[in-house]
Amino acid sequence: TLAAGANTVVAVYINGNADTLNANGYDDVVTFTNTTNASGDTTRAVALTVSPIPASVTLGNLNQTYDGSPRPVSVTTNPPGLAHTVTYDGSSTVPTNAATYAVISTVTEANYAGGNSGSLVIAKASQSITFPPFAAPIGDDGAPFSLGGSASSDLAVSYASSDTDVATVSGGTLTVVGPGTAVITASQPGDGNYEAAASVQQSLTVFQADLDDAVIYEPFDDSDSTLDGNTPGRGLTGTWLGSGKVVANSLNYGSLPAGTGNTASISNQNGYVS
Repeated sequence: TLAAGANTVVAVYINGNADTLNANGYDDVVTFTNTTNASGDTTRAVALTVSPIPASVTLGNLNQTYDGSPRPVSVTTNPPGLAHTVTYDGSSTVPTNAATYAVISTVTEANYAGGNSGSLVIAKASQSITFPPFAAPIGDDGAPFSLGGSASSDLAVSYASSDTDVATVSGGTLTVVGPGTAVITASQPGDGNYEAAASVQQSLTVFQADLDDAVIYEPFDDSDSTLDGNTPGRGLTGTWLGSGKVVANSLNYGSLPAGTGNTASISNQNGYVS
């Protein structure tokens, strides 16, 4: 409070009389000077707060798929190009593995303030199995061999046999047990980064390799005149020259040539013939 008619000059100096102030809080002193008689000067403490400029942050690429490389989100600021930080579950390391991560982006540009948050979802990748078919029937005296399947993910493929009396599988190696047909199934169940692959099946035929004499049940009409003394179900014996398994009721002939002593010479059996 000054006396009426007093001449007063008010001088305010904030931070060295700066023309531009960064966002911050400032403290200084205001001095009131009586220029009439140079007495009665009064000072008052003052505080000044400079607020930062608001900035907006937009997060993108929040839904991605695992591919073995880091999967960062995109960040767009307004005004454009402002410095900022990004964290994933509190870490600055960009994640690679399939999972859901809490994302926070904060503007660090001087005199600006803003940020945004969201969730980065890295989905599991798909995969497929390559499992080549068996080239041909194999003998029951064949050595164990590798099945040769693989997954596009490079994860290990597992195998199963539908008939362990025909073939068994351990790891990626198949061991022949006996004649017959088995379906070998290749599968890959996936892991934290890959979905399960669609299973692939291949059929394996194993023939009896050491078969010298076979009993062949009649696959033709009993009235065939070329078969003297034919008895239904009795069967004919003959020397087997083929490379396939002889199975009851599996032959498909119109007739067999007549032989002596109720025997017949076999020249063909479903294509497996010498």
